[in-house]
Amino acid sequence: MDGLEISPVTTSPLIVIKNGSASNAVLDCEYALNDEDYATNQKKPGGLVVKWFFNNNPAPVYQWIHSKKPQGLGVLHGKLNLEYRISDDNATMYRALQIINPTTELSGEYKCTVSTFNDERSQTRKMIIYGKFVFCISDKALLTCPHGTGHR
Repeated sequence: MDGLEISPVTTSPLIVIKNGSASNAVLDCEYALNDEDYATNQKKPGGLVVKWFFNNNPAPVYQWIHSKKPQGLGVLHGKLNLEYRISDDNATMYRALQIINPTTELSGEYKCTVSTFNDERSQTRKMIIYGKFVFCISDKALLTCPHGTGHR
């Protein structure tokens, strides 16, 4: 295997969740290190970094530096299970996000970036969390209103 291998986006379909119906949502960032990167990572663990970004914002919403504890940042601060491990492999265990009680404001595009001393790769995941809406009609426009607040 040459360099860092990250799974294509087609391995993970769009995640669609009704607001309030799921206790958590998992977004995975599947990757594999080649033998050289794996060996380097064992000697210098800080060389493997997984970051997640939300809706093209340049500031990460999650970061895991190998040998350190994962961090939830920005819009995901306090909304992640930072103890969640998707695998038992020391080099990939904290690659995924487990979002607790996902709500509509967390709908969007998530990009994970995996970096080693030798390589960097990215992939995106999309998640839609939808709620109940009714359409309201005002004198000037057709508006989307939260369920139960619609009027004419």
